[in-house]
Amino acid sequence: MKTPYLNFREGPPKRVLAYTVATVLLLMSSLPISAAQPQAKFTVTPSSGTVPLEVKLDASQSSPADNLTYHWFFAEILKKITSLGTKTSTSPKTEIIFANPGTHDIILIVLDKNGRMDVARQTFVGIDPSDEKGSETSPTGGDGSTGDGGTSDNPPTGGDGPTGDGETSDNGPTGDGEEQPTPAPANKPPLANFTYTVTPEQGPGPFTVSLDGSSSSDEDGTIVKYEWHSDGKTKSGESVDFVFQKADTYQVKLTVTDDKGATSPMTQVVIIKEPPPPPQFDYNTTARVYPQVIAAGVTPSKVDLEDTQFEIVALVRPGATAIKRVTLQDTTGKVLAPEMTLAGVLPNGDELYKVTYVVPRGMDEMTFPTAWGSEPGQFNIIAKGNQNHQSHTYPYLKIGSHPEQDNTSVRKDIASPSYDTTARYAPQVIMAGYSPALLDNAKQQIEFDVIAVVRQGNLPIKHVKLKQSGSEQFDVGMNLAGELDNGDKVYKFSFSLDKDELVNIDEKSLLYFKNLWGPDATQFGIEVVDEGEQTSHKFPDIEFGNYPELKR
Repeated sequence: MKTPYLNFREGPPKRVLAYTVATVLLLMSSLPISAAQPQAKFTVTPSSGTVPLEVKLDASQSSPADNLTYHWFFAEILKKITSLGTKTSTSPKTEIIFANPGTHDIILIVLDKNGRMDVARQTFVGIDPSDEKGSETSPTGGDGSTGDGGTSDNPPTGGDGPTGDGETSDNGPTGDGEEQPTPAPANKPPLANFTYTVTPEQGPGPFTVSLDGSSSSDEDGTIVKYEWHSDGKTKSGESVDFVFQKADTYQVKLTVTDDKGATSPMTQVVIIKEPPPPPQFDYNTTARVYPQVIAAGVTPSKVDLEDTQFEIVALVRPGATAIKRVTLQDTTGKVLAPEMTLAGVLPNGDELYKVTYVVPRGMDEMTFPTAWGSEPGQFNIIAKGNQNHQSHTYPYLKIGSHPEQDNTSVRKDIASPSYDTTARYAPQVIMAGYSPALLDNAKQQIEFDVIAVVRQGNLPIKHVKLKQSGSEQFDVGMNLAGELDNGDKVYKFSFSLDKDELVNIDEKSLLYFKNLWGPDATQFGIEVVDEGEQTSHKFPDIEFGNYPELKR
């Protein structure tokens, strides 16, 4: 196996190897001297020759023979590039290829199992092919005769070129001054180089690695062949794709060949990352025997008058049994649309559902201020489990006998959200609600989170606030609690109520808060402000107007 070079551009050639030697000497000076100190010895075969040339390195003479590792360092100068090659192995033998003329330093460090080391140094002299050809002809000038008056086999060029006996040499110039042809310059090998991209960058796979060798070059010719090797596969072409099934570390080797047959290799390590751990949504995930509709809303919540539809979405938590049905209905219990369909499963087990609503043509600009509640003209969402365990009615917050339940019916197949993610230039509140929405009156401290799913506009979100509509006293910031795969973010504000503060509440009492969302003085809303001080609509409003889509 040939050792690839590591290229350090614009660095002074001699310093690279000098730094390597200095580092080695410092390491050696910090180690204890022992009678069993290893000894580094190696041979270079051949020690000189016409480049490019493969050179064999043999450190079999190093001692002790067992339990040594061999670390090779060598430097080669290529114009303004110093190529520093390295290789480590447990075998005393290896090969390297020198492509350029000049004297090349080779350093061997042997290291035993106790950390003791020794260093040996050799050189290889690379001969330029054009110099070797030129040495076959004697220097120019002189009369072309040998010292004893005999005829020279290779008379000098120039002059009249006769031999000592008056005859003309076959290799010398002719009597009329004709010059010998100049030898053709030696072919310079190409330089392999490539870039790559991985799609997708991380995840469960498969992964497509796109390789581009167009940055390879040949100074005195053209590259006629690109050959790629990785994971036991071989492909040809300037640009190719390899497909890998799983995240791992892969070596990719490119070998380029020029129009005179010279080759050059380059190897890179392609690292495909494992999928990131699923986001841990930091809000209350208490389950009950009955399913709960944790949050609901519409997407987009700012509807453009040119839109033909939007989606009603709900975040539902299973109870003792899996979710069987989620429906949108009016306050009389009439189902208003087809059953909502599954649109994603979060890592904490909460499930997303959606149904499409067609926008009537000819809509005027307007705000639908309170879509959710118990009043005529408002809407509710109901979820049922497989044993007809019916949830409370969204958007109600209910206090009663609702002990905590181990949520064994949670789906294991996490799925990214698949609902409408249309963005506007201003931020939007997509959903909001309570988690849990069923509160247990057996506990002295009754705890729940108000949660909101928020979509960014053209600027980052600055803050999300929960406000009481008729009071400037209650205006609190909500904290980021997670991010969905589609970019929507979850915010929360945590409440803790002492049961003694609630009027006439005991373990047998039942209390409904049916209309907490809205514009009235006792109701609440959620508002988003971005870094440019643009504000969203205030949940639970739905706005219709001139809201062009923001293309991501």
